[in-house]
Parts: sequence; C-alpha cells; structure tokens
Amino acid sequence: MTKLQKALITAAFIAAAGTGIFEARQASTLRAQVQTLQQQQAPLTDQIQQLQRERDDAANRLAALAAEMAGKNGNSTELLRLRGEVTRFRDAASQEDDPFVQTALAWKAKEAKLRKLFGDRPGQGIPEMQFLTEREWLDIARDSDLDSKAGISTALSSVRNKAKQLFVPRFQKALNKYTDANNGTPPNDLSLLRPYFDPPVDDALLQRYELLDKKSVEWQHGAAVIEKAVIDTSHEGRVEIGRNWSRVGSPEIQPGRYDFPRELAPVLEAYGRQNNGKRLEDFSELKPYITTPEQNAALEKYMSRPNR
Repeated sequence: MTKLQKALITAAFIAAAGTGIFEARQASTLRAQVQTLQQQQAPLTDQIQQLQRERDDAANRLAALAAEMAGKNGNSTELLRLRGEVTRFRDAASQEDDPFVQTALAWKAKEAKLRKLFGDRPGQGIPEMQFLTEREWLDIARDSDLDSKAGISTALSSVRNKAKQLFVPRFQKALNKYTDANNGTPPNDLSLLRPYFDPPVDDALLQRYELLDKKSVEWQHGAAVIEKAVIDTSHEGRVEIGRNWSRVGSPEIQPGRYDFPRELAPVLEAYGRQNNGKRLEDFSELKPYITTPEQNAALEKYMSRPNR
C-alpha cells in the first residue's frame, strides 16, 4: 500500500471511531437525562399536593378572619397579610395548568377516591392490603371505573387480588422455612408459622387462612393452605399455597349466574355481606334476605325452573 492509501485508511478509521465514541457519549447523556426526569417526576405530585394544602389552609383562615372582621370590625392589616399569603400560594400552584400535572392530579384524585371507597365499606378490606405500595394503589385507581356500581365492585376486587398476590410469596416463604426447620413436616396449626414471617404479621391476617385436609383435592394438587373465604367470588379468586407452588385462583361462577333474575341482585349482595363472601350453595338460603313480594316471586320462579 502506498503512503497515501495508508493515510486515507487511518483517517477513515479515526473518523469512524470518533463517530462511535460521540454516539456512545450522546446515548449515555440521553439515558442520564431520562433517568433524571423520571426521578424528578415522582415527587412532583406530592409537592403540588402540599402546595394545594397550604393554599387551601390559608384561604380558610382568610375566610374565617374576614367573617370575624365583618362582625367585630377587626384588624385590616392582618386581613391584607392573609390576602397576600393566599396570592403567593396561588402563584406557587399555578403549575397545575401543565398537562402532565393535570393528569397526575387526576390520577391522585382517583387513588384518594378508591381508598375512600374502602373507608366507606369496612367489610370490603382485607389485612393483606397493608402490603400495597403507593404505586400499586395509583396503578389500580388509574385504570379503574370508579363512577359505576359495577366498576367500583371490580376495582375493590382488583385491590384485594393484588394485595393477596403480594402476600402469597411471604406466606409460602414462611411455610417453607417452618417445614425445613422441622425435617419436612408441615405445621398442624398456622400460628406456628408466625416466627417465620419477616416482617412479622398479625393474627388477623393468619386467621383468613386454614390448613387443608390431606384428603382434599387441593392437597392432592400440592396445596397445603387455602384462603377461608373470598369477599367477591365473581371478581376474585381464592388463594392456595403449597410448598412448591401457589396461586390466586380464578373467580367462581355461581350456579345459574347468567340467567339469574335482576330482581334478586340486591338479595344476593345482602347475602354476601352477611356471610363474609361465603359461596352460595342453595338458593333457599336467600329467603331471609328477601324484602319485597317481587323478589320473593322471582326467587320461587327461579328455584322451580327445570334443570336448575
């Protein structure tokens, strides 16, 4: 090769290497910027909510003082100071006009509504919900319909299902620790598992589960522990836990679900509330929850149908 050819090849190699280094640095810089933006995004909603709380507090104090002054001819200097404080908070919270902030606030509002739904319905919550993170609450609320009865029912079940999915690995780990520590012998009482939970769990949580009879179908499939009762069998499954596998089963379909009279829907709901989600085995069990003649007639007709 001539000196000119060598020089051209060397120059081309250097240019290619330089381009590669530049692109690698640029990609690294962009990744760092994306990571920084993601880190900044997380606390943004909390900051906005704090500003809103401070602004609302100042506005409430201003209204109270204005009412007092109207009746007692109070100090106008203090009133002006509070007005300035409210203006400052409004200016600080002006970033609410940003589309991202609007969306974030809408999601947070749905999360707060979902939590309140459980607060208004004490019997709908389960102890496993303590393991849900803020992000998991937000994700469920964001994708849920919280404005219709059916949507709310589905959302509540989604929360319970997610909570149980988070708890199952903890339970299985404790079960395996106990079994290993006792030469492969499973416990004969779930209270014996308490020392093997990390972090510890309370009795209310363990009491939602029971050991399976060794003759049961679930035991033959490998399960050792089962959830005692499911709150909404139409939307959530029952937990089964074994030494080597676990699952949150599929929702159960009640007999005759698809042709079940609409008039009896509130009766079935009342039955579920009073029986902690116990599966209905005999439709005659609904009779104590009948409140109208129409419901009674619908139940009698439904129970007398052929091939029921």
